[in-house]
Amino acid sequence: MCRWCSTRDRSSGFDPAVFCSNYFFDYWRIVVPRVLAPAKNSTSLSRVRADGTSASARMEEAVQTKLLRPLESFISGGVGLEAEFFGGLAADDVPPTLCGRMFRHGEAVYSCRDCGQDATCVMCADCFGASEHRRHRYRMSTSTGNSGYCDCGDDEAFLHHSMCDNHKAMNEAAMAQTATPGEKLGKMPAEDRARAEMIISDVSNV
Repeated sequence: MCRWCSTRDRSSGFDPAVFCSNYFFDYWRIVVPRVLAPAKNSTSLSRVRADGTSASARMEEAVQTKLLRPLESFISGGVGLEAEFFGGLAADDVPPTLCGRMFRHGEAVYSCRDCGQDATCVMCADCFGASEHRRHRYRMSTSTGNSGYCDCGDDEAFLHHSMCDNHKAMNEAAMAQTATPGEKLGKMPAEDRARAEMIISDVSNV
């Protein structure tokens, strides 16, 4: 763990003039070889343990816990504060515009022959009924279950009219109530912004 994240007394706060990028580089210099260096006589695809975890899965977990999580802890102000900090940021996010409804067995799905990129680009009955595609040439089929989801809102699935009227109205209402990027930054204390800016700058220059 990096020195700042592991320090118990942070009452003096974060001072960029004192805390320098060398802290991170010193930490990464030691930890990165331990995490990413291949084990002797093995590859990332070999050596499956008794619990079923492969070397590649263990390496991915180590990258998360040893390399990425300390950065999250630093940005959020310390270990144990990550969920509260990033949860607060996520509260201002715009809800996803994709419907994403998982189709059940036997459920009707609709594909537009005029706008769909291919036959697999489909909408659920609710979204299709509130879309322009109901006036086009379309095809109705039934889902086999657990094999797809509604593509409403996915611009890559349709040439035109990718979002139904229902989701379009929900998205517009959410956008009207969502803070702009500038407003989000304005809500962040100066100390939090300084930590985030340092991380982004350092990681970009590695």
